[in-house]
Amino acid sequence: MHCPITGINIPRYLAAALAGFVFIFAFDFLVHGNLLMDLYEQTSELWRAPEDMVMPWMMGTQILIALITAFIYACGCCDKEGKGIKCGIGFGIKIGLLMAVLMAASYAWMPIPLALALGWAGAGLGTGLGLGIIFSLVYKK
Repeated sequence: MHCPITGINIPRYLAAALAGFVFIFAFDFLVHGNLLMDLYEQTSELWRAPEDMVMPWMMGTQILIALITAFIYACGCCDKEGKGIKCGIGFGIKIGLLMAVLMAASYAWMPIPLALALGWAGAGLGTGLGLGIIFSLVYKK
């Protein structure tokens, strides 16, 4: 079943987006819930208390990131020549670099340690790369 407007394979797109969301959820938990936790504790005055975190909002953004990036991938950014995972890695690096810059840019206006901004940049790159690989494996032309 393909979208009459974009031509994307809807079941494959939804499967890729779901797999992408699961990856983002787990990766964010690893990075933000564990690896960067000491830096968050050092800057606790900047963050909501853990019990005040808005989990539906956080999960909503993760879902949207998965849906949007899977849509970009499915619209033909990759696999037209059957390059598979190689194309997924290329896509992931491009998306990851964009996410890295957007995430690390907060350093310009927030009083956070440079190490936290660099951690966010690394997380953005890792997220993009992971999504690109997942999409290349799940959304096959």
